Amino acid sequence: MPVSQEAIALHNESIVIDIHCHPTLKLKLFNYDINDRIHKLIDIKVKNSPSDSLFQMQYDLPQMRDGGVSAIWSSIYIVEKGLVDNSNLKIGNCVLNFLGFKFSNAIENVFLGGPFIQALKLMEKLEKQIVNSENKSIKAKNPKNYAELEDSLNNGYKCFLHSIEGAHMLGRKLSSVDKYLQNLETLYYRGVCSITLGHFMPNDICYPVNGISPHTKKGMGFKYDYSKHAGNGLTNIGKAVIERMLELGIIVDLTHVTEKGRSDVYAINDNRGSGKRPLTFTHTGIRPNCPKEVLTPTQEEIKKIQDCNGVIGVIFMNYWLIGDESGPDIGIDNIVKTVKDIAVICGGSYDHVAIGTDMDGFTQPVDDLFSSSQMQKLTQAMLDSGINPDDIKKVLGLNAMRVLKEGWK
Repeated sequence: MPVSQEAIALHNESIVIDIHCHPTLKLKLFNYDINDRIHKLIDIKVKNSPSDSLFQMQYDLPQMRDGGVSAIWSSIYIVEKGLVDNSNLKIGNCVLNFLGFKFSNAIENVFLGGPFIQALKLMEKLEKQIVNSENKSIKAKNPKNYAELEDSLNNGYKCFLHSIEGAHMLGRKLSSVDKYLQNLETLYYRGVCSITLGHFMPNDICYPVNGISPHTKKGMGFKYDYSKHAGNGLTNIGKAVIERMLELGIIVDLTHVTEKGRSDVYAINDNRGSGKRPLTFTHTGIRPNCPKEVLTPTQEEIKKIQDCNGVIGVIFMNYWLIGDESGPDIGIDNIVKTVKDIAVICGGSYDHVAIGTDMDGFTQPVDDLFSSSQMQKLTQAMLDSGINPDDIKKVLGLNAMRVLKEGWK
């Protein structure tokens, strides 16, 4: 897709924020560095291509600069042990360890301190690379609050905001509710802006829905019955955690949580009255376009997000956008359609849509926008679809900035 000068100019004057991506997964598994343009795997250069995303680095500083990306919610994820136990990742783990990759260290492990300590160490790894950017041509910051974010963006820094995917990283089977809240507050003071409550397996806060496409499930041999959790809401620990998140100012991400669990979060937030916080789905499609998957928010839920001034981050993966992965993996038009569909449900307002690519998360981004360096293509596609420039700026980043200002205190 050719990108016009009009689109480039609009993109360059916009704040561009991706509210869900996973560069730290590649840092952890393959020892990649966000400062590098070229990434090597066993001394072999890994080039980005539309056909494979496993070993690519889709978010590093050179690609962020090329794609005009201002900031990302950099999602920390320690792989759940249950995901490995219920799939062929057991075999893959052995193979990767044999080849010299420390995949075992990326899986939750009590001998490594458990998922909470492992998450803190992964955050430290990213922070060290950010500090090293001061000696490079592209400088980065890790803002710990909204004021620091604004200052860093105004001074031309690329910003990495810590976020967490999966509340198992608060700990498992801790001795009291207070222990979970203490760990939560530690993450808050470390600058975590958002927590995705659920992920692939149950945790002590909530229960999951299916979050893996049929094609990926088959490829990894993953078998798990999510229907047994369908009626489960937040646990009592979970309700206490949500109350504290909303009090502190950590943005709640509802992606991967059961519908009953999401309903519990809405109720807790609504009970705050005028102190209600913006809620998010950071990386998803929507139920009208992907009707088989309860991970996607319904029209009623989209209106609940609108009601609390939150956002829905549109994922760059066709299955969650259209409910199908059998055809060619071309998808910019599906991304734009989802953006416009959310706006229609919100009465014509584009105030509640954002970008949540899930790049570097071992998902397969669409073939026509598979790297952060190509983000101008999205601006062009939105222009071509008739979305006006002011609304495009909202989708690209202004909505995410508003949610951070109101929800990350």
